[in-house]
Amino acid sequence: MNDIDFAKRVSAPIGQLYGEAKRSLHEFPKHALTQARALASLCCEMLGASMHNVQRPGLDGQITELGRTHRINPDTYDLLQRLRRWGNAGAHPERAMLDEQQFPTIARQALTDVLALLEIVFRQQHQGAAVPAYEVVDERPDTMRELCYRALVSGSAPDQYLVAIHLVDEVAARIKEVRAIESGLELFTVQREVDAMRSRAILLLEHASDAGYAPAHYEYAHALLEGARGEGHDTEAAHRMWMACREEYPEAMAWYGNAVLYGLHGHEVDYGQAREYLEKAAAHDNPGALTLLSRMYRDGLGVPTDPVAAFTMTLKAAEAGFPAAQYEVSAALFQGSGVAADEAQGLRWLDQAVGSGYAVAFAVKAELIRKGKAPGSVADVEQLLIAAMPSWNRARLDLADLYIDKEDSTHLVRAAYLVQECYAQALRDDDKPLADLCRAGAPELIKRLEGSIPSASDEQFKEVLMARFMYDERGYPYPDRLARAKLFLETASALANVKGLDLRQEDRLTKVLMSGMRAMQPAKRGLRPALPLPVIQRQLAVKVGRNDPCPCGSGHKFKQCCA
Repeated sequence: MNDIDFAKRVSAPIGQLYGEAKRSLHEFPKHALTQARALASLCCEMLGASMHNVQRPGLDGQITELGRTHRINPDTYDLLQRLRRWGNAGAHPERAMLDEQQFPTIARQALTDVLALLEIVFRQQHQGAAVPAYEVVDERPDTMRELCYRALVSGSAPDQYLVAIHLVDEVAARIKEVRAIESGLELFTVQREVDAMRSRAILLLEHASDAGYAPAHYEYAHALLEGARGEGHDTEAAHRMWMACREEYPEAMAWYGNAVLYGLHGHEVDYGQAREYLEKAAAHDNPGALTLLSRMYRDGLGVPTDPVAAFTMTLKAAEAGFPAAQYEVSAALFQGSGVAADEAQGLRWLDQAVGSGYAVAFAVKAELIRKGKAPGSVADVEQLLIAAMPSWNRARLDLADLYIDKEDSTHLVRAAYLVQECYAQALRDDDKPLADLCRAGAPELIKRLEGSIPSASDEQFKEVLMARFMYDERGYPYPDRLARAKLFLETASALANVKGLDLRQEDRLTKVLMSGMRAMQPAKRGLRPALPLPVIQRQLAVKVGRNDPCPCGSGHKFKQCCA
């Protein structure tokens, strides 16, 4: 007996669903995860979680009911919650913030957990009898070939849907390539391939929707609303979306709830209907529905303003494994918003958001460490802010602030670069408050940077000079670092070429390199030679022997350096 046969022994629906998850494992791990979540729900029903007794609908309610009535032990409870969270990650990868390469590993572990759960169900069904011996088959067939055969020849709606989603992902990947192509002919060829793949995907979604497959109803309706088949298909799209809602497909119910909450896509505002559909979608841990319900209670949209209910919705999203909600729960606990303030519990949720890779949580954790409200060192603060920077621009400014406290030229140079980067990114993001913060603190930072010159080595002085070049005469950052760096290198190269040959040109280029430094710090002019870089020092009028030390201070003989 293999594992699929064992799943069928537990029940026919479970065997069918487990087989589908197993077939999806290699090529469609996210789909395998959503099937694993569905299997967890079926197992809850077989373990005795009657939906008539469940106070909170959905898998979360089933698991809670089983735990409350002591029908499962803590290990089984944790296993079910793990499958719930992983299934949510598969259904909403953009909200779960997992790397694409993580899904195959997670999907394999999820199916291992499903088998452990099936063994528990089997023993309960058979009053503690031993689980029959079975072998886990992990053959890797040509999944795509079999899938395409079932989709195109057998007309399997679930397989048509999977092939369509695969094509949609391929289209997204190819579009990224298109943006990097410069050749007109190659661009035309790739664009035709993209259009062909998109057309095949739309056709397969239409077929799967015609066959009554709820996920295809939703995806095809979405494609029509986005103009996949031109204009004039809004009525058909609304009908397909309604069919998906009738099948209680969570994504469609969340979409419809959002539409009637804000009067979108030709729908009239209807708070009662919005709440009804959003609550149904929220029962399946749909993050969008949970967020919108929280907003309805927070802002009193069709319901009395209720911060406690708003927090409850956010907490459910956090328990479902969504990092943004984990952070919001942490913030609510620290602030006492909709819940009694509890900093210890808030820190625990914050750590979960950090563990999930939520950038804002990194920055907040760093700030708490600096204030002494969370354990950690200065090195921990630095690493947290570095991890936050790719997704959270403000972290650059916070890290610069950390480096400014150190006062040495090396850290001040880093701070100067970070403030300039933060400023440039804020301008690109149209984040005026953050851009203004960068400008406000920049002049003082530049004064400190210039003040570090007397204690800087020659090598450090070069770094100071280049960092200073990223700021104007008043100490405000330039928005384009690349352009400034290019100008700096071109000027330094030109200065090296005219050294000792054209004093007027040499002076002009030197002033460009100094970039207003003396305007900021006139008292420090004499602390360094007029020309700062050893490789571009002016040749002295006094004759120097070829074997004498070079007057530029490099330590080399004159013939090896500035001769």
